[in-house]
Amino acid sequence: MAVNSFQVFGRVNIGQTVAIVAAVLLLGRFEQWEYVPAVVCLVVGAHFLPLARTFAQPQYWWTGGLLMALALVGAVALGGGDGSNGRVLLGFGAALVLWTTALHVARKG
Repeated sequence: MAVNSFQVFGRVNIGQTVAIVAAVLLLGRFEQWEYVPAVVCLVVGAHFLPLARTFAQPQYWWTGGLLMALALVGAVALGGGDGSNGRVLLGFGAALVLWTTALHVARKG
């Protein structure tokens, strides 16, 4: 049975949602709330990887890779006790990556 791109999109986004909810619950259970932004950024980045091939959007490889790298840098900043700067780095960094990807896709068509 062939899987169409809409099915892949749905499965990837359900997986992303489950992973984020599970991560928040797990981090909360261990009182590690400061890592939530980094883990969310990591999961969002990872969700772009299967979509790159499915939608023939090679820039999604870069989007996913940059978001995952940003998540790791952010986790180090957050773990080093620099919570506010880590959140700013993650928030603005992720916004920059996602807006750049959206503009690129919009221009490409």
